[in-house]
Amino acid sequence: MNSDVFIQYDNAKKQTTQLLTLINSVNSDEKTLAPRMERYLTASSLITFIQGGNIKDVFDVLVDHSVRGNFIHNAPSNQKENLSEYISALEELDEINKEGYVTGTKHSYITGILDRLQKLKSNTYMELMLKKGTKDNINLIDELQKTQLICLRMPESMFSTDEERDVYCTYWMTK
Repeated sequence: MNSDVFIQYDNAKKQTTQLLTLINSVNSDEKTLAPRMERYLTASSLITFIQGGNIKDVFDVLVDHSVRGNFIHNAPSNQKENLSEYISALEELDEINKEGYVTGTKHSYITGILDRLQKLKSNTYMELMLKKGTKDNINLIDELQKTQLICLRMPESMFSTDEERDVYCTYWMTK
């Protein structure tokens, strides 16, 4: 594996870990996702992030069989070996009719993920942040290396509960 392929894969893995941290921070019962759901979220994240997708794309890959099929089909050929087990996991989500065609998604396999996504989207600001693409993002790693103070301004009116403020902070720290 050449170094560019490795770096791209490693970066996708790091983004995936951060997204898992964010999703696991959104729960009322203090439990992490079930291993099977974590496997699907990991697979969706890797195939999305390795292609430059954003968080919204990750969830679209999980929910929409057409989007999932496009991301699987467009996965870089130099990453196929790294992604093969994750592609297989995503294909488990496909609902297949009697003729052998993919017709939908087995939503029961990803309910825990969707429940947490819905909780994230209950706040307007969080929903808009999740929909935002990665273009023109601030590189927080570069900014943290500078000798400067970084402040996240959160007017109280943006977030009605402590949990929403905590998730917002987690979102920025996992970015």
